[in-house]
Amino acid sequence: MTCKHEHGDTLLGMWVCGQCYKKLHERPRTYRMERTTEPDGSDRRSLRQIVVHCPISTAECGVTLRMFVTWMVARLVVLTRGEMPHDEALDYSIGILEMLGDEFGGDATVWDRESAYEIVAEDMRYWDADECQSN
Repeated sequence: MTCKHEHGDTLLGMWVCGQCYKKLHERPRTYRMERTTEPDGSDRRSLRQIVVHCPISTAECGVTLRMFVTWMVARLVVLTRGEMPHDEALDYSIGILEMLGDEFGGDATVWDRESAYEIVAEDMRYWDADECQSN
């Protein structure tokens, strides 16, 4: 699976896009060539390849995508009284963000701990409704 977006963060060894929330095996990068001068100060110039990694998604308030998702995961584990394992809670949290459709760090959402908890609580309200309908 590939993604052409320009920011994201690493969560449990996988790269998660900060725009479409796709999971990738590694942090996207590009390569460019840079002219360099020799360390001895001579006029000889050479080219070297520079690796440019995709930047970490950071909201204006300084919260990274990893921090926000970690708060969501912690809240899910607590609210399910540990019945939802951490890995499952991580996938579920990323799925919630994907369904919301807001790019991480965008103005449409407040990206703080309280918002992470609120997003999880709102999603869990639907669990309660589904459970009542199935009984």
